[in-house]
Amino acid sequence: MNNKRTILLVGIIIALIIITIIIAIMFIKTDGEDVTQTNTEISNMQEDNTIDDENIVEDDFVEENLPKISEKGEITNERAIYTDEEGKKAVIPAGYAVIEDSTPISSGLVISDIADDDMENSKGGNQFVWIPVEDTFLDVSTCETEDAINDKIQEEVDNGNYPMAIRLSDGNYAAVLYKFESIKENTAIKVIPIEYGTSEINKEPSNLSEEIAANWTKYKYQEEFNNLIKKVRNDKGFWVGRFETSIDSNGTAQSKKGQVVLTNQSWYDLYETEKTLSKNGATSHMIWSCQWDQIMLWIKDTKNSNATTNPFFILDSTGGGNYSDTQIADETGKIVKKKGQSIRFTSGITEAFQIKNIYDLAGNVFEWTMESWYSAARVVRGGYCSYSSTEYPISSRFHFPVTYTGEHIQNIGSRMTIY
Repeated sequence: MNNKRTILLVGIIIALIIITIIIAIMFIKTDGEDVTQTNTEISNMQEDNTIDDENIVEDDFVEENLPKISEKGEITNERAIYTDEEGKKAVIPAGYAVIEDSTPISSGLVISDIADDDMENSKGGNQFVWIPVEDTFLDVSTCETEDAINDKIQEEVDNGNYPMAIRLSDGNYAAVLYKFESIKENTAIKVIPIEYGTSEINKEPSNLSEEIAANWTKYKYQEEFNNLIKKVRNDKGFWVGRFETSIDSNGTAQSKKGQVVLTNQSWYDLYETEKTLSKNGATSHMIWSCQWDQIMLWIKDTKNSNATTNPFFILDSTGGGNYSDTQIADETGKIVKKKGQSIRFTSGITEAFQIKNIYDLAGNVFEWTMESWYSAARVVRGGYCSYSSTEYPISSRFHFPVTYTGEHIQNIGSRMTIY
């Protein structure tokens, strides 16, 4: 009897041990599956976060398959690629033609919105010059501080690259602006990027004070600038007005020779006026200062035989524009302005005042840009007829309040770009 009880007890113990082992194995297996699933979910979450971060600065560049044109003088009905005799390319906007006697891109390719126009602008078309841009933007979206952004810009410049803009972590673009000085006993030009920061000084895009601008929205200028940079990246350049902005009898902005330059306007009124030439998918706009600087970079090594203080034209524009220290003669040789006189002339007054086929970038009138000087002022470029060519050369900056109505307002105009 006792033996039977002992055997039964041992059997129960063994059964309990086996059940315990089975339960333990099941628990370990289930727990392992849970851990594996949890790790997978975490991995997926991390991947999702990475995707979200990338979407913030997603590159929406889409290369266009544009038709090619080779004929000059013929208006194109759609955006098209023109290849010049040196093998360089420019994107011709719809509704424009390369003028018959235009020079190649390296010397300033000219287009007009009238067929068979010429370098004399005898047909009266709106004329623009192609500005090639090699480095449209620098991606600084991973930089966490302003110092890191500026270090990255400086590194690019040190390597001989001059981006027109930077792309920030929120996907928006901001301009890279430059100043210039001569080095090595005036034998070379040093390009200096203006420090990027949150300040509203020397900044593009930059909003105006709300009480100044009509139809103002928080993102108005930012959206316009983003569109510019995307188009410049796609086209590898932009078009700048060959002449300072004037208006026709309907108040539409124009870029034509021999016209009264539009001045005596507030910054905002000129900004709105210069949009009125937009057509056929091409946007007309007041020049951005980063575009002005890209022009300066394009011509920075140009020497000036008339210079008195510096051999480079962008630092000493003597003889290259309508300044107070410039004597001007007409096509017959008759003196129409003596040194010391301050006279504003119509657009394209003399062949001597052009560079790369662009007239009056230096002197004649100050030209409003989109660059800010705090939230209530805008920067003007290029100098004007009441100042000397060494004091305000072609690369120079000055600023006025956007509501300015003082004595200089009659000598402040602007220049269009199209893209």
